[in-house]
Amino acid sequence: MISNKIWELHIECLGSTIEIESILEELLVSSSISVQKADPNKETFIVTALFEKKPNFEQVQKYFKRCMLAKIGSLRLTELPSIDWVEVNRKAFPAFRVGRFWVYGSHIKSPVPGGLFPICVDAAQAFGSGTHATTKGCMVAIQTAARSQRNTKRILDLGCGSGILSIAAKYVFPSSCIIAADYDKICVKTTAENWSLNQLPKRGFTAIHSDGFSHTKLRNKRKFDLIIANILAKPLRVLAPFIAQNLNSNGKVVLSGLLTSQVRDIRAIYRHHHLLLKQHFEIEEWSTLLLTSKATFSKG
Repeated sequence: MISNKIWELHIECLGSTIEIESILEELLVSSSISVQKADPNKETFIVTALFEKKPNFEQVQKYFKRCMLAKIGSLRLTELPSIDWVEVNRKAFPAFRVGRFWVYGSHIKSPVPGGLFPICVDAAQAFGSGTHATTKGCMVAIQTAARSQRNTKRILDLGCGSGILSIAAKYVFPSSCIIAADYDKICVKTTAENWSLNQLPKRGFTAIHSDGFSHTKLRNKRKFDLIIANILAKPLRVLAPFIAQNLNSNGKVVLSGLLTSQVRDIRAIYRHHHLLLKQHFEIEEWSTLLLTSKATFSKG
């Protein structure tokens, strides 16, 4: 996809970039984010973000004035020449391994290492190339859940993004039926495309447009054995009762999109809905939680 206009936001900062990345992803909806260390001896960073629509620079300045974890040195918004930025990003996306998964883009033609599950993902405009710590954490949690919960028949990937976690879940639970849901129609389309790209069976798979549990397919009497929600802390708080209501009594939940500093609050909310922490995975400053019902937890 060649865009006639692409804007680059250049940010120089001192301190942690986690809050900056969250603002770019959640509030400004950047299509691509990169972080580089400006000085190897100091906690100074250069963050660049690409946009297909020109962001309101005054609004951008207001967002970054609120940063608590980093001191912003400079902000610069520049219009870039017409280049196929999606293709550029793909070429910069190397294959990598997460547990038993081998994740790569369609531009990579080298053979998949033996004994690994191959996941070909072209994220394009949807979040989820697999490189982010939250996605990796979810992939580890899915593999961990499989060790004690083989009889998993229905899975929900809530906030599916590129569909990478739906694909991962299908590999470790091959007999399961999977619903991938997202409030962004582009994500739903990308998930369906990546499912076909990986030549997975269409039977037992559905990609739907849904804001939370608003879709009728997510509000029927058939509950899920595994719910995966790699989103952010705020929607995870709102969705807690709905996730609990739609989970089987012996089911498991994978939650991510959380800064480690937010884990205590999220654990308390889900504990109130009778979902207890089974395992906590930390990658960089991000956390992924594997939860289980009290009934399952008490059985060991």
